[in-house]
Formats: sequence, structure tokens, C-alpha cells
Amino acid sequence: MSSTPPGHLRLLPGTGPTPTPPPQYHPGPPTTEAAPDVSSDLLRADREEMTGRLRDTNAHLVHHSLVVAVGRNGVPPVWRLAVPLGGTREAGALRVDEPYCVTTLMRLVHGVGFPMATMVHPTPHFAILMWGDRVALGDPFDAALAFGYTPAAAHDYAKAHQLPPEGV
Repeated sequence: MSSTPPGHLRLLPGTGPTPTPPPQYHPGPPTTEAAPDVSSDLLRADREEMTGRLRDTNAHLVHHSLVVAVGRNGVPPVWRLAVPLGGTREAGALRVDEPYCVTTLMRLVHGVGFPMATMVHPTPHFAILMWGDRVALGDPFDAALAFGYTPAAAHDYAKAHQLPPEGV
């Protein structure tokens, strides 16, 4: 019998070996600014966008997201939600700028709901961090379905993302 409370999705624990980042990557610069809370107004657009995209209408996954730094736009970091796996969400991916790749990857590795978190497609400026099932980012429609998106949201995502995703 499942220990998941009624009306909630079961989060999958992170498992597997700790990934080793490519040698050119190093921990990002220390930031004096703490990550905002998931419910912060800074992340309202991310929460609303992800809640609208996911097939599972229960907002449980979004509320259990990790807040991670993905880049810098001026002085403060740019924060995004990394949504864990559960329900129909079998995979996740997030584009992260180089200074934050390692620290964000380590947060995913140690977070609940981010199994097999790893760095893929590293470049000198950014990398794609993925967790869960490996998906072909070259087929954005199929990737979006694996990310747990509704068919309509997957179609919109595919139209907008013919290259690796900036944040999913």
C-alpha cells in the first residue's frame, strides 16, 4: 500500500552516483543573497507557468520545487524553480549558466525528486542539467511530454524550443 497521502503525488528520491562535472566547471561565485522561498513573489511567474503546463493539475510538485540560481542578470542571481519528478513527470531539465552549474547540480543531487541528476551538453557558457529519464532534447515535443506537460503545453513548448531548453 502506498504511503502517499490522498491527493498528493509521490516524489521520487534522488539515487545513483554523484556526477562529476567536466573539468572546466567549478563551483559558482559565492552569493550573499539567500535563495527566495518557493512561494516568493520573485517566483510567481515560474510557479504559474509550471502549474499551467503540467498534466497533473495538483500543484504538489511545484510546491516541492527547489529554488536554484541559473544565471546572473546584473547583481542578484536569477532564480528558477527546478520541479521534481512525480505523477506523469518522468524527466526534467534546466539551462544553467556556467558559474552556477556545479552548485545547482549538487542541490539537485541532494534534493528529493531529482534522481539521476547530471550535467549534459556543457559549453563554456552554460550547461543543461537533467534529472529522471533521459530525453532527446532535439525533439522538444516528446521532451515536453516526458516533462509531464499537457499535449497543448507540449505543442507550445515545441514551437518555442527548437534548441535545448532554457528552463523546464
